[in-house]
Amino acid sequence: MKPQIAIEISQNYLKMAVMRPNAPSPEFMTEAISGLSDREISDLVSQAMRRMKLKSAEARLSIPRNMATVKNLHLPSKDPKEIEQMISLHIGRLVPFKKEEILFGHQFLGVDNSGYADEMLAIVRQDIARRPHRILESAGVSVDKIILSSYGAWQWTLANCKEPLDKNELYLLLDVDWSFADLIIFNTRNLLFTRSIATEIGEDGMRYTESAKLINEVKQSLIIFYNEALNKRPASIFISGSEAAGALKGKIEGEFDIPVKYAPAPTSNRTLEETVKRRIPKNVSLSAVSEFARADNPNRILFGLPEIEIRKNLKVKTRELVILGTLFICLLALVLGFFLGRFYIKQSYFKDLKHQNELVRESVGEILEKAKSIEYAKEILSSRKAPLASLLALQKLITPKIAISYITVEEDGKITIRGQGAQLSDVFEFVAALEKSDYFKGAATKYTRTKKIRDKEITDFEIGMSSAI
Repeated sequence: MKPQIAIEISQNYLKMAVMRPNAPSPEFMTEAISGLSDREISDLVSQAMRRMKLKSAEARLSIPRNMATVKNLHLPSKDPKEIEQMISLHIGRLVPFKKEEILFGHQFLGVDNSGYADEMLAIVRQDIARRPHRILESAGVSVDKIILSSYGAWQWTLANCKEPLDKNELYLLLDVDWSFADLIIFNTRNLLFTRSIATEIGEDGMRYTESAKLINEVKQSLIIFYNEALNKRPASIFISGSEAAGALKGKIEGEFDIPVKYAPAPTSNRTLEETVKRRIPKNVSLSAVSEFARADNPNRILFGLPEIEIRKNLKVKTRELVILGTLFICLLALVLGFFLGRFYIKQSYFKDLKHQNELVRESVGEILEKAKSIEYAKEILSSRKAPLASLLALQKLITPKIAISYITVEEDGKITIRGQGAQLSDVFEFVAALEKSDYFKGAATKYTRTKKIRDKEITDFEIGMSSAI
């Protein structure tokens, strides 16, 4: 089993998580990339791959929440195909970009009281997804999936919550990164709402003005969610993401009459940073890459780049061709071995028969030649009897309503019959009887023609078939 890799390239940080088989937790690497070119970032990824001893790999690419637009839609349909058509038709009206410039994915959340489908739609510009994809491809890392980071933060919280969550309740999550906080409202089944709140957090925590601004934005987001979805308070508020975000717990508890819990930041017993004498910044969230490296939950929104889909299809086709070619070669080898073995056995048997024949020929002399003459005579007699046997079998099948006027039997066994029938149905019954007979095969009418004679209709016919004798 190969190691699972998740990577996120934001404006200021390169984040990488690697989950090795049977390891208790991922290994992490973070690198400040502000001011670096794409080539330099690609070199950093290549160096990390070499230090981690990963020769070739596929990675899940995380798109930071602050680089995507997410909207909750209520659509008047429950049919997935109709929903897909509606979103594809109106996507250009939801963002100030051309449809050709964006990637989008959506997820069904359920049906509201009006019978409308609740859909969460995520939109990202193609250049935002293509840049990290191009950087990773240059580093020899192929991108397997492109996923919105919010789903990693949500799944991380579900997996690391110490207390069981009620499936009927709503919960609020603040995943705090160095330049934004991802506000997520969720239940145990779905991520229901997400909003990116611009904020700054240092390694020692968040300044008072920033925390006050964040709390005010959380209140506004709850109002927006109440208007768009259910008028229901979250049962708990979770804080996760960066290690420094833990200091927000007390401040948020004083503003909301809701229990506040801190989900510790992802940690590892062994990190790549230990090798290069660096540490993971306390204000950087690794929740998304940690979860994407640890598990591949199907309940998430994906963005599909055309080049990734083409590569996947080619990979599947190549794998199928390799499997098919291998099976064909194995089958061919078995068939050749079988026939060559039979041929060898027949050749050996033939040589043995030939030797025995020579012994018999020497012993019996002319008797063998006479036996051959007798066999030849039997074949001649048998071939002469065949037409007579065919005529006898034909005579037994002719009914009173069928009159035969012409019969030819050729050397190759082909038989032609011409005659008349009282009715066309009688001719067809006669043909059916010929088809069922063990003495004939391939019986079929060549033509049928109905004519009147003395106020009666009769049917002329010609039937072709082969002798089975």
